[in-house]
Amino acid sequence: MADGRGAQDDIRTWGQLGLTGEWADKPIQTYGHAPSGTTRFFQWKVLKNGDKWNPNYREYVESASKMIADEDRAEQRMGLQHMLRDELAHDRYGIAWTVMPQARGVAGIKPIALAALDGGPYIAASTASFQDRSYPLVRDIHIYLNRAPGRPLDPKLKEFLRYVLSREGQQAVVRNGGYLPLTRQVAREQLAKLE
Repeated sequence: MADGRGAQDDIRTWGQLGLTGEWADKPIQTYGHAPSGTTRFFQWKVLKNGDKWNPNYREYVESASKMIADEDRAEQRMGLQHMLRDELAHDRYGIAWTVMPQARGVAGIKPIALAALDGGPYIAASTASFQDRSYPLVRDIHIYLNRAPGRPLDPKLKEFLRYVLSREGQQAVVRNGGYLPLTRQVAREQLAKLE
């Protein structure tokens, strides 16, 4: 991704991205998350630690712990779902970034293929591209341990981590929602680190 442009080169219409006809002069309406861990990841990975990237950016929250534009409490709890279902899906010129579990099953929207570098390759969002880490916006989740160098893990902790990395443990991760299981190869690599 190239470095940021000056204000005179900001991209605000679809025509600036090469679209023609009806789309050429239409403003790009942007949607996404309010500040959170997910937002911070997007700023770091895509905006190279930038901040708000478009003055018309519409922020939505993931829970009722923060306010959103709606007065209705039920809609506040559905912040991102509301944005995707009731706004983006009906905004022909809109584009959003969000996490896949929120977007899954929302009629009228679709994920787009992304490239980490100018010119590609463009990678479609899929379970396989998330698991093999080829999709450019895959986020890592880590477990950190407080273990003195050269000392063995506490047996209870080691057994718990073996469970987490087992097929049964990975199925529990999937049932909990929002995460994909590790591939068998990655699980084996992580198990080896417990020794």
